Amino acid sequence: MHGVTSATSGASVAAASWRSEFAQADPPDCSRFAVPKDTPAEIVATLNREINAVLADPSLRARLIALGAEPLVMSVADAAKFVADETAKWGKVIRDAGLKAE
Repeated sequence: MHGVTSATSGASVAAASWRSEFAQADPPDCSRFAVPKDTPAEIVATLNREINAVLADPSLRARLIALGAEPLVMSVADAAKFVADETAKWGKVIRDAGLKAE
């Protein structure tokens, strides 16, 4: 659970507004495999292929689903687009709420 607290009432109103916006959003609960930015494309492709093969295994998929996970098999391009889209979406939520890192 995420929350925002403050000693001032103005911030409490902003926090309430942020919680309202957040409640309407669809935050992903996801785990990803990532590599350093300059990893050679051949290595990225190999890792992607092998991880996707593991995630496609029916017994592993069933176990992950039973644990509440939704295993997704994605191409490198699809995964990069997903991360970029989520970053833009959640960045907007953070900016609109006026949240700042401390």
